[in-house]
Amino acid sequence: WLYPNLFRMDVSTGAPPDMFDANGQNWGFPTYAWEEMAKDDYTWWRARLTHMAQYFHAYRIDHILGFFRIWEIPGDCVTAALGYFRPSNPIFAHELEEHGLWDRDRLVKPYVQHHILEELFGDLATEVACKYFHERHDGQLEFREQFASER
Repeated sequence: WLYPNLFRMDVSTGAPPDMFDANGQNWGFPTYAWEEMAKDDYTWWRARLTHMAQYFHAYRIDHILGFFRIWEIPGDCVTAALGYFRPSNPIFAHELEEHGLWDRDRLVKPYVQHHILEELFGDLATEVACKYFHERHDGQLEFREQFASER
């Protein structure tokens, strides 16, 4: 990348999960670092459009919404399921709690407990738990670090 500072290289863009694809789409390329581009009045974009004007009289911008709001996916994800809109309107803890959603981790982390492993793996549940998870103080299982992403 010639100007890596103009891109958010630690994330990729795509489309959120929908009725056509439960995992969404990860297109595998970084999003724009608009805050950085604004510092020099979008010189990179101006130069890009000026150069293209030598060859074209009109531009078609696919996914124009992405200039204003983009589905951004953490770099350690393969699918787009854990993505989020950027920018986005924040949701506050009290708003979640008003709707009965008090366990915020349950919204953003895998929910794994011993009884679930027993249902899925039967007699192998203990072996699976020991190899892939560690137990938190509250009994919830979390993936060990080497298994904690989609990669």
